[in-house]
Amino acid sequence: MATDGDFNQAFASFARRENLPAALTSEEWSTVPAEIRERAFFMSRVTDAEILQRFREGVEDILQGRKGQTTVEKELFMWLGARGYQPPEGLEGSLQDLSSLDRINVVLRTNVAMARGHASWVRSQTGIRVMPCQRLYRGSPRVEPRDWDYRWALAKEKTADVPGVHETQHVALLNHPIWRELSRFNNPYPPYDFNSGMAVKAVGRDEALQLGFILDPDNDPMQQPIHISMNEGLEVTPQVTDPMLRGALADRLGRFGEWDGDKLIFTDPDGTRKYPAAKLVEIWAKPAPPEYDILTQKDALGRWKGGSEPDSMEDRVTLRKLFERIITSETPGELWRAVVLSAADVVALVRGLASRIFRVPPNVAGWEMAATPDEAMSMANIAGDGWTVLIRVTGSDKAVDIRALRPGRPGFVLLGGTEFKVSEFHQDVAMRVVSITLTGS
Repeated sequence: MATDGDFNQAFASFARRENLPAALTSEEWSTVPAEIRERAFFMSRVTDAEILQRFREGVEDILQGRKGQTTVEKELFMWLGARGYQPPEGLEGSLQDLSSLDRINVVLRTNVAMARGHASWVRSQTGIRVMPCQRLYRGSPRVEPRDWDYRWALAKEKTADVPGVHETQHVALLNHPIWRELSRFNNPYPPYDFNSGMAVKAVGRDEALQLGFILDPDNDPMQQPIHISMNEGLEVTPQVTDPMLRGALADRLGRFGEWDGDKLIFTDPDGTRKYPAAKLVEIWAKPAPPEYDILTQKDALGRWKGGSEPDSMEDRVTLRKLFERIITSETPGELWRAVVLSAADVVALVRGLASRIFRVPPNVAGWEMAATPDEAMSMANIAGDGWTVLIRVTGSDKAVDIRALRPGRPGFVLLGGTEFKVSEFHQDVAMRVVSITLTGS
């Protein structure tokens, strides 16, 4: 016979859980990106959580001994009815019935699988050069499996204008759009549908070449790492119309949420949702919910030296994610950068220009650029016995405007690895100055 202590212990254990994404262990939580926990925080406070929260309250009533299970089931059924919910005709009690506990369990399991799939996909981006493709396969058997051959063929047809899918096998480049097209959730990683049982495994470079894939990671953006937050497009439409309640919900979310009409947008403050720099500053300035006061992008930017030296791998990834999310409405007609090099480094630079191609070093997140040569010279702090290299960039729209993020700085960035054509080159030995003009990309 259960004692009051048993009920209290069970209740305490249950109450510690977040509604979404549910039953991940503490060890598993430590291996997934912070954005998954942020998603759980956000979703547990908006529309989708209304049903889950109502179920949770019912379970609490049972655990506390306040109500019997039959009573709770009736109340939940009546509550769903009051919301106007009707299960599909002929599917009462099935997985298509939102009032079914089986359906709730499927939703929870899907969110857990989605968290794990996203974490694995993030890790796969770091090894894309050695594992450039992936293969779709059945990871778990199903009594009535869906026709994934048909779904693959349909997704392949819809993305036929993009090369990078094998002719007969379920293999494609890791970042090919076919993976999103295949997904019911518009994600490039599994699960691709509720309870599908389908999974992916990496395909190495050698096997990809044998399968006929053309691998050119230096020139094909689809074969380069990309950064997409799990929450970049997250938004919901809560059934909340009272102005005070809407305001209270926004306050509770802090920097994580803001209203756009009837939609509540997840702002993705440390992710990849795109904004002008000024808007991102506004979001960062909002208070953070308890235990979520982490802004890795802002911290990495504070350590950034404008590309004067290589970035740590961790900061480079974080900064690239930041720079690539910034919306730039307009860039100056020309950009400037000045650097001081030793004689040996200048010789190596001049030899490298023989190809008439100049690349921003790939071991930095980006180069900070100025709108005038005077600003560029001021940034470089020209002094000593080195050579001054003055770089001018024209005709390029690839600069990112981060002026609002770094007040008082010139504030334009060219991402590491960006290539330009060398249109002009001058060397003044007496003044020890090298002038380079770069055009386009």
